Amino acid sequence: MISGKRIALAVGLMLSVIAHAQSVGFQRQNEGANQQIFESKDEALGAAGLDKYNTKENQLVFDAMEKRIEVAKRIFGNAYAGTWIEYDEKNKARHVIGVAGDVDATKAKSLADGGINSVASVKYSYAVLEDNQKKIFEYFQNLVGNGEPLVYSVGIDDQINKLLVRGRESDLKYIEFRLRNAGFDLNMIKLEVQEGQIQLTGVVVGGTKIMSSNYASNGRALCTAGFNVIIDAIYPGTITSAHCYAPNTLLNQVYFNLGNMTISGSIKGDLIGDYFADGWPIGLDAIIFGNTNFVHEQPGKILGGTNIYKSVKSLAPLVIGGTVCSYGGVNGWRCGIQKGVNVRHTYNGKTLYFAEATVCGSAGDSGGPVVSGTDNALGIFAGVASGNPAGTCGPIFGGDAQPNAVYQALAPYLAVYSNVQIRTE
Repeated sequence: MISGKRIALAVGLMLSVIAHAQSVGFQRQNEGANQQIFESKDEALGAAGLDKYNTKENQLVFDAMEKRIEVAKRIFGNAYAGTWIEYDEKNKARHVIGVAGDVDATKAKSLADGGINSVASVKYSYAVLEDNQKKIFEYFQNLVGNGEPLVYSVGIDDQINKLLVRGRESDLKYIEFRLRNAGFDLNMIKLEVQEGQIQLTGVVVGGTKIMSSNYASNGRALCTAGFNVIIDAIYPGTITSAHCYAPNTLLNQVYFNLGNMTISGSIKGDLIGDYFADGWPIGLDAIIFGNTNFVHEQPGKILGGTNIYKSVKSLAPLVIGGTVCSYGGVNGWRCGIQKGVNVRHTYNGKTLYFAEATVCGSAGDSGGPVVSGTDNALGIFAGVASGNPAGTCGPIFGGDAQPNAVYQALAPYLAVYSNVQIRTE
């Protein structure tokens, strides 16, 4: 039951979440793929070539980003134009703030005194980009062909100071024609290929294999548990993907999956609890499930490997260029680079608000934790920007040439449910 913008727990309903000692076992949905699996985040960072950025010096930059962004927004006001991370030849992180128009020297010095490494002058403010993002997305929502949208997603790329408008390669010229005729500023837009709408990958510490089902049904949807939370400073719960529940709301209970991550190989384990606080109706792919009668423990941890747990750190801001790692029940740890942090995607006629990163994913990884290179919570895995229902993890590391995953940032969801806090240790 949801009351206002808070979770209202009915009297007598006790909720908890799982830290179930569980061996990590993986099986690909598409049998026969000879794919390397990384059970630890350190292995995934190394395989992605990102371990060189994971230094104590850079961590200090990341830890201070949220405060610096707040300062920049206050100093530059409507001229604020976004933020991103760059690395120099020695792999040292530089936090950059974009400012629309000429940069006032006094304001820039004030920002530098606050620890910002660099201020970049760009053409468009973030407010202008965001306003045009909304207008373009809404303009194309009713333009469909062969039963699917003409434009699949519209994102903001802070670093290049443009909107990313995506559709099939065969449609890009027509999309450009429609944009020009509608009077949009093409200098603000970069057209990108996205061959199909996102595939939401359906499959308890963060990373525990779970399934949606109910007492009376053998039906099931396979997912991965995300982050443990605490509600009203009393009641424990776990966040996972709302689409593990939303397509078939009859499957309103969560169980352990004691088998592998294929429907035929999954095994329905003990009941964990019911779903509530569904973000799907408001375009947020996040939902909480509880644990009836406090049966299971619930630490602020995620799986770091086989029966190894890593402590979760507090929520961090999403910054383009930062390191992102996700953990899924099928593909284990995968790491990549933060891309868009504010992207509108269309999915079966519905608008969903996602962040994007260059990690791969498959059916079953949905709901798993997404963290920064320093283990700060960022969001929960949702799916892949690909027309391939098998996902983007191929027989070699990384899968597609440049896999692009979508994940639900936690900050917007937690802003709606203000009495929910990520559990950290």
